[in-house]
Amino acid sequence: MKRISQKTIVLMSFLLFLTTIFVIIIDILMLTNLIIVHTIGKYFTNALAAFLLVFSLYILITRYKIIKKEVVNYLSRNKFTRKMVKEYDFRTAMFSLISLSFNLCLLAYYLGFTIFNFNFWFLSLTIYYSLLFFAREITLYNLYRHPNNYLKKIKVAKTCGILLCLLPLYLYLAVRELINNNNFNFPQIHVITMAVVTFYKVIMGIYNSRKAHKTNDIVVISLRNINLAEALVSLLALEAAMFTAFNDNHNVIFERTMLVSTGLVVTTLTLFIGINMIVRTIKEKNSVIIGGNYELEDIYREREE
Repeated sequence: MKRISQKTIVLMSFLLFLTTIFVIIIDILMLTNLIIVHTIGKYFTNALAAFLLVFSLYILITRYKIIKKEVVNYLSRNKFTRKMVKEYDFRTAMFSLISLSFNLCLLAYYLGFTIFNFNFWFLSLTIYYSLLFFAREITLYNLYRHPNNYLKKIKVAKTCGILLCLLPLYLYLAVRELINNNNFNFPQIHVITMAVVTFYKVIMGIYNSRKAHKTNDIVVISLRNINLAEALVSLLALEAAMFTAFNDNHNVIFERTMLVSTGLVVTTLTLFIGINMIVRTIKEKNSVIIGGNYELEDIYREREE
């Protein structure tokens, strides 16, 4: 009886979360006038969305252990999902594969902006996401082709570090273009969607990056650092879009100061992440070779490749 009760709680919580998301989306569409309703309808939807959000957070906090236990038990029935739950490195690789698909979509999105509305801002973002896509692709490809070759993983992680060090160069060009010309047209729904996705990326990027460093897995760390670099540039893109969409009385000095400050922080953090990855891979390679944890035949084969 107790188990049935727990399953019922999880099912009701899941339906509550779906309802909350649906109402919030409707509320956003009303606020951006994509759905035209009476003012009373907007107030009612706002109040309902706020209530459901608070109630959902309360249920999530108070019933977290029950929900987690039942979800884990359900996912453990299948071999693939059980591996997703139990193995952190495998779960990271799978989520990175999903991120690779989203990265490709963003790349196509900004490439379209560059073609039809050419400027260096969108061109810089296109190059930025191209480098991120390449870093993810070579990491996942080598993880698939060489799952047990640790020196190969170290080389790939070092390459990712070098690519992350190149990102600030294009980010610098993007910030310069923003300062000189921040008159791009973004629909409000586009900005609101960017805000939700960006804050999720930043929060999860910081959390997963710290968690990955505790595993000492060079591939997991590389993938999480790539996600964090993507989240940081999304923060800058969001700020520029918000200034354009919501600031009717443009204060040029204030906008430039904020964009320069945010760009400097994002550039510095991205460069720090890249340098830290390079230093880590050099130390890791030296410790593997000096410690004798790698066969000499494997080292010679790596050099020949």
